[in-house]
Amino acid sequence: WPPSSPVLNPLDCCIWDELAHQVNWDAVTSKTTLIHEVKRAVRKVSLDVVFESCSSWTYRLH
Repeated sequence: WPPSSPVLNPLDCCIWDELAHQVNWDAVTSKTTLIHEVKRAVRKVSLDVVFESCSSWTYRLH
């Protein structure tokens, strides 16, 4: 189903992976620290990564 397809969703293709790399998993000891780390990771993701993920989705259509 296309709306749920990871190939067509830029977040599933790249952004979640980038967030997972940015989170300091050693610092996550509770729900509160997880939320803090995810928020910190979101701020660290560069706009270039977001733009590249969004601009390459048309390539994945073929």
